[in-house]
Amino acid sequence: MKLQITKIAICILVVLSTIACTNEETVTPNASLDQFLTMQVNGRNWASTNGTLGTYMADIIDAATITGMSNDTSVMVSLSGADSVASYNVKQRGLFRYLSTHGDYQLRSTSTKGHMTINITSRVDDPKSDLDKITATFSGVIYNIYNVNDSVIITNGQLGFK
Repeated sequence: MKLQITKIAICILVVLSTIACTNEETVTPNASLDQFLTMQVNGRNWASTNGTLGTYMADIIDAATITGMSNDTSVMVSLSGADSVASYNVKQRGLFRYLSTHGDYQLRSTSTKGHMTINITSRVDDPKSDLDKITATFSGVIYNIYNVNDSVIITNGQLGFK
């Protein structure tokens, strides 16, 4: 009797360990979209470490938006009418926001100071998603909305979908 219980226990352990070790593929919506957002802020490297989201919906709203977070900062880049590989002036077409513990830096159509250029370098239709994959570079100067004499210089910016 003890031998049968031991055999049953061993069989159960083998089955459970096989189930636990089975490699299960995780499928997420729009899994083919791997986004990135990096730049230099006043000469210091900044890269989104989590929360990066991106859209390019030419067929729906004709807009591109990418947001990212890293530690105590967040960045949002948004362009309307950015429907082709070209250079775009953010002040005329969208919003660039850098939010940190030091201030809320923004550039948009109502801004009196600052400039930002985004160069969309590629745009590829993703057949697995409603979203197109874009890549772009950007640089410029944006000002603190609460202190017009405080600015940050953005260089070597890169954003997009890999």
